[in-house]
Amino acid sequence: DGNSVLERMEAEAQQKMKQYMERVWEETNPTTADRLREIDENMRGRADTVANLRKQIQGERFGQEELLRGLRQAEQDAQLSQGSSTSQRGSSGLGSATGRRR
Repeated sequence: DGNSVLERMEAEAQQKMKQYMERVWEETNPTTADRLREIDENMRGRADTVANLRKQIQGERFGQEELLRGLRQAEQDAQLSQGSSTSQRGSSGLGSATGRRR
């Protein structure tokens, strides 16, 4: 898939850029480089948490939509059932209402 290849290449380029920036910070200011690595790890953890929460929300949304579809279908089935039993009662009552006898 073209998108996955592009995504892999972008991720690899991003990783290379990150490594380069870490080397630059390490050479210029080791304390800052350590702090930046710590912050980066923290942010990656948060990004993973957000991604997992989004997946969970999507799953819950899907479940709710399925439940809603089921409820709507049950309501339609109940209305159709009521409509057919009403029409059956109406047709059976029609003969006695007209006064026909044998």
